[in-house]
Amino acid sequence: MQLDLKLKKEEAERFKKLNDFKSKLYTDISHEFRTPLTLISGPIDAKLSEGNITDSDFANFSMIKRNTNRLLLLVDQLLDLAKLDKGKLKLNILHGELSLFLHTISSSFDYYADLKKIKYTIKIASIKNSWYDEDVIEKIVTNLLSNAFKYCPKLGFCEFVVTREKDKVFISIKNTTENLTELNVENLFTRFYQKDEFAEGAGVGLSLVRELVQLYHGEISVYLEEKNTINFFVTLPINQDSFDQGTYEKISKQISDQSDVITEGLVEAKEDADLPILLVVEDHAEVRRFIMLALKHKYQIFEAENGKQGIKKAIKIVPDIIISDIRMPICSGIELCNSLKHDERTSHIPIILLTAGVGEENELKGLKAGADDFITKPFKLRILEKRIANLIETRKALRIRYSQELILKAKDIAITPTDELFLNKVQQILDTHLSDSDFNAVLFSKEVGMSRMQLHRKLLAYTGLTTTSFIRSQRLKQAIHILKTSDASINEVAYTVGFNTPSYFIKCFKDVYKKTPTEYFYSSDL
Repeated sequence: MQLDLKLKKEEAERFKKLNDFKSKLYTDISHEFRTPLTLISGPIDAKLSEGNITDSDFANFSMIKRNTNRLLLLVDQLLDLAKLDKGKLKLNILHGELSLFLHTISSSFDYYADLKKIKYTIKIASIKNSWYDEDVIEKIVTNLLSNAFKYCPKLGFCEFVVTREKDKVFISIKNTTENLTELNVENLFTRFYQKDEFAEGAGVGLSLVRELVQLYHGEISVYLEEKNTINFFVTLPINQDSFDQGTYEKISKQISDQSDVITEGLVEAKEDADLPILLVVEDHAEVRRFIMLALKHKYQIFEAENGKQGIKKAIKIVPDIIISDIRMPICSGIELCNSLKHDERTSHIPIILLTAGVGEENELKGLKAGADDFITKPFKLRILEKRIANLIETRKALRIRYSQELILKAKDIAITPTDELFLNKVQQILDTHLSDSDFNAVLFSKEVGMSRMQLHRKLLAYTGLTTTSFIRSQRLKQAIHILKTSDASINEVAYTVGFNTPSYFIKCFKDVYKKTPTEYFYSSDL
């Protein structure tokens, strides 16, 4: 008996070492795969961002990008499994409205449903004041929905239902499928299990889902129902006390409390005129609210429920940035982008389009319409925040470039051809009227053909200056040009560039350049 126990113990140790070796092998190979895949992905993204490639090239590069992303996803799944095996994967619990987050994930599959003509229904109960891990929930739901749409036949149905009972949330994903009798339900969550040699995927997704649910202290089961229907049922805790300290890395209130009120059209929880203005154009009310709740402390946020409303609101308020879904009723995101980029009043506004990630024709149309960036649904908030911040920083760089130029160079600060036409028009107006001391913001807006607010917002975006400050800045820059190229006196220069008195000219000049015109003239700066 002692010998038998010893042999079993040695066998168990051998299995453990073999399992550790396999886990390390998977991890090492996965890391090795990530590097070349990232190096492939970078140049492809750069090429796709160019608007001058042909339709066939765009289709080919999009196919490469999709498959690269698919490989990266599989590699990440293997790494997640390795982390789970080692007990290294920890939860990052945040407080928020889980129902809104689930809406953003589930609605991103609308495109797949239309593509396969699947009847797709979403029913999500209100789940406020909940604690959850954004990344883990996304992986669980995305994998289950991807699996449902992969095996659901054309003209079938898929149902995503979420309910709440006390401190638990119940997620049901039900879909029709073919050859259900041949399916071995008991093996569905087994790692690398495939129904047959012709099956898609690597048999990792559902295994990862089960282990993530276990890490979450939840439960998952699968049922076969009549009429070729399969139902995955997940139970997850949503109260803070359910997560013991050993399973999570941090708990934070990343998404603000639900007591903050969002009024229709504008987030009024924090009114700050210095915050950038963000316009969210999205037909799903829950997705709009999710974005607005997450970003309201960093932006003044306005909303529109379709492209037509979005265009009207963009012209009215002239925001600093626009986030728009591509697929919307009445007017799509592509039409919105095309309209705003060809309108002098709004051509400068950066636009981020939300895409399902599989409609490359839409992305091509968006690029041709002048879209500045694409984000694939379902998206992570931190990625969205970073993309918005990057575009706003790019615009700030253009303002710095303007401040360093003595004359308004349209090509240097224009974003689109419409921008260049507008800036050239502005330069012509300045050339004609700048010497007129009565030329002000009111006359400027009339000459340009915009309202005072629209011109103010547009000039603010280009230069960081109000209309009045921009006129004064142009007068001072022209004064420097005259000082450099002529023998005119300070008084003559002041009247030539439209100042009523030389003393006011000298004061404004010193405020900006920290020197009087005379000091500036005799300094090394000139």
